[in-house]
Amino acid sequence: MEYYSNIENIKVLTDNGYQDFSGIAYMGEKEIYKLHLEDDLFLECTYDHKVCNQNLDKIEVCKLTINDQILTEYGLKNFVRLEKTNRVEPVYDLIEVNGGHRYYTNNILSSNCEFISAGGTLITGLALKNLEFKDEEFKID
Repeated sequence: MEYYSNIENIKVLTDNGYQDFSGIAYMGEKEIYKLHLEDDLFLECTYDHKVCNQNLDKIEVCKLTINDQILTEYGLKNFVRLEKTNRVEPVYDLIEVNGGHRYYTNNILSSNCEFISAGGTLITGLALKNLEFKDEEFKID
């Protein structure tokens, strides 16, 4: 597993404002799903990616049921469907995000691993590009 330290101390947007995180882990290539919420919000992620509900419970997207409410930057939004994309892509995980191990990916509150592991919350490179970072864009060389 490749790991890239956040040596530039870039911050990521969370439900507690901008927070530090220790780095990004490359988690391999995984099958990609598209999580659909109301108001055309979506997130491309893995089957077991975790999002947060109104109680800040972490729920794997594969376990969501229609109309489950998910926290977003725009408030609670209803789950509509999970779509299989038939794509396999490299996925990454933000590691040790301060303030609760939560961050916004494409405006949807996601949960990260508290430590590096082979499971947990994996996001696609596309979602990683959509993270809102403070200062400059996070670079992986």
